[in-house]
Amino acid sequence: MPVFLLMVLAAVPLDIDASNLLKCIFNASYQVIELRMSGKPELIVFLLRDGARTKERAVMTTKTITAAQSLFAARLFNIASIVATLVAPLLMIWIAASIFVYSSVAYHPNPRAVYYNRISGYRFYGAAGAMMVLGQPFSSLFHGWYRLLAIWLVIAITVVPFGIWDIYRAGREQWHDMTVETEGQ
Repeated sequence: MPVFLLMVLAAVPLDIDASNLLKCIFNASYQVIELRMSGKPELIVFLLRDGARTKERAVMTTKTITAAQSLFAARLFNIASIVATLVAPLLMIWIAASIFVYSSVAYHPNPRAVYYNRISGYRFYGAAGAMMVLGQPFSSLFHGWYRLLAIWLVIAITVVPFGIWDIYRAGREQWHDMTVETEGQ
């Protein structure tokens, strides 16, 4: 991963060539990505990227992702969504935490794990988003705690049975170990 460096040079004359100045201060491996001027003519901001040094140090290593890890990644969002839906106080916490779980599995090397994650995310976020829209009509139909119960019931009917079905389907699939190349130090 490239290393970024932000450098601020004050009182630099404007007629100096920025790339020559950087070659003097650093090595030639740094590249100028962006040269921005502030409102004051004596302040220049350089954003540098360490391209050559990072590529020299990068060593490719292999990592094995087991079938059980892929299966767990495929089931994780469904399991957590079902638990959070059935334990109502966890639902608001899960809405926030689910973003991290969804995004971590979204880039899994196994495309089937990504598929199950995407489908369960569509289902959960669709049900939660629909309740944002339908919450107002429910509050006029039901009063007191009944409106919260109605919203929770719609989410539970949407998330729980289909989530259990996806957990079952993922368990019936043939999962295989995968070997992926990663950059190591």
